[in-house]
Amino acid sequence: MNFLAGLYLFNNMRAIYNYNTANKNSPIGNTHGFILSFQFGNGYNTN
Repeated sequence: MNFLAGLYLFNNMRAIYNYNTANKNSPIGNTHGFILSFQFGNGYNTN
């Protein structure tokens, strides 16, 4: 199962957090991640 949540910090920057749960047979286990994304130019505007 995966959980993903993100928010736009500024017009051209967003932060995303993810959490993955593994089943009992997985050698990796549960994982957490954090992504910081930057968009040049007009940013994430769709206009």
